[in-house]
Amino acid sequence: MAQFDISLDRLANAETWPGCCARCGAKGSQLTRVPDRYAKKTDGFAIPLCAAHVDDWAKVGFRTRIGAAVMLLGMAGAAAAAWFLQPAQQNPMDRVGPALVAGFLAAFPLGALAALWAKSSIRVLAVEGRFATIAGVCRAFAKVMANQPEPELPAVSETARFDVQLYRPTPVLEPNIAAILLAIAFSLAALLGLAIGFGGLEIGRATAGWDPDDWRYVPFTCALLLAYTLRHFDLRGLFSRFGAMFILFVVVFVLVGLGFARLAGSMRMGFGVAFTGCALMLLEGLVHRFIWRRHVRNAAVAMAASSGGALIFIAVVYLIGGMEPGPHQSAYIVGLLIALCCTLMSRAYAKTPYCLECDGWLDPRRVGALPLPLHEAKAAIESGQILALAGVKPYQEIASIGDVELKVHSCLECRERGTVVLELFDCEKGGKNSKVPRLVKVDLWQYPGASLPVIETLFPPPEAPVSLDPASPAT
Repeated sequence: MAQFDISLDRLANAETWPGCCARCGAKGSQLTRVPDRYAKKTDGFAIPLCAAHVDDWAKVGFRTRIGAAVMLLGMAGAAAAAWFLQPAQQNPMDRVGPALVAGFLAAFPLGALAALWAKSSIRVLAVEGRFATIAGVCRAFAKVMANQPEPELPAVSETARFDVQLYRPTPVLEPNIAAILLAIAFSLAALLGLAIGFGGLEIGRATAGWDPDDWRYVPFTCALLLAYTLRHFDLRGLFSRFGAMFILFVVVFVLVGLGFARLAGSMRMGFGVAFTGCALMLLEGLVHRFIWRRHVRNAAVAMAASSGGALIFIAVVYLIGGMEPGPHQSAYIVGLLIALCCTLMSRAYAKTPYCLECDGWLDPRRVGALPLPLHEAKAAIESGQILALAGVKPYQEIASIGDVELKVHSCLECRERGTVVLELFDCEKGGKNSKVPRLVKVDLWQYPGASLPVIETLFPPPEAPVSLDPASPAT
């Protein structure tokens, strides 16, 4: 038996089903209503079955009862056989254990044969969001359903139509901006690599007699992290409630991190990760700030600056410190991990939508999750008839499987004179068991600036919009 997924809005539609039996795949079938106990409250669920399988649920139920009875009798027979096959002079209490084990083991082959003979009924196995999993069908029917084409986009109601196109801007860089970014990233990486290499050697010599789990590494790690993070605060901020909470958070974070490091390795290893990781994060943070401030919109250049800077940092640390004892050794593993993550972040920054009027970055705003299937939401958005979504009320929770999420990107400076971009996401099944909601980007559409008041009327923004500039320092 096999299973397949289908959206709930297609479940009760007769045109959804092919002209073959869901149980055997034979041609010539009729829609048969699925009993309520197998339909899980999915209204109107009917599936095509041939004349031989119209009463399939009754047959499966009858076979299941017979199979269960045979399995119980077989278990009893196996236990009885094991009892009488043992020597008669043996203590009766010593014969009980083998008899019970024989009966228990007999349940496995008998249960498998009973399940193979009885089969499983056609049923709704699970409902996740807007999708239902149908189980108990034959493999041929599941294959036909999996290969069915996507439903045609519905005709949206005639409303005001905006001129819309796919958002595909040509990335333009200022003259020499790429060379400046790469020169800054690589030079800074070399300087930090020199500092970490020489510093690691000196710290390694100074701590040569320390135990790997020496608690003296704790205050040094806290001081190191605070030295990198306090630069974001002014002096008055340190004595504020937020400053005190932040310092406490750093200390607790270090203690928890060092505790995990001790379980997985040692306190010395945790200090090495902080020693090299903070320098790399400083490097990548400055690269990201430059990308954001100077409007570097070429993804290849942004990724080259992040990955190249991290690799140069690792190379310089290795040339200076090599495999000599010291916290700099952590750079060889931590550097590769940070290089991978920050390269992907740089690519995301470079691909952020921007205003074609003032050349500034657009401010993203999550409208929310829309209780609509993908093909309906996409039809309204890509046709420019956004007013067709006037009756749809978004919700702010994470989208359910089968719903969509909508983002609006607009320019806070230009407003109606600038660029408006709508970004649509589909919520699909994900995770190991295909039960975890997973957002998948569908596409971006560029709307004229005049559409912004209409969009904000349909989906009102919060009262105080907050800039999402990823390069802005913490305050």
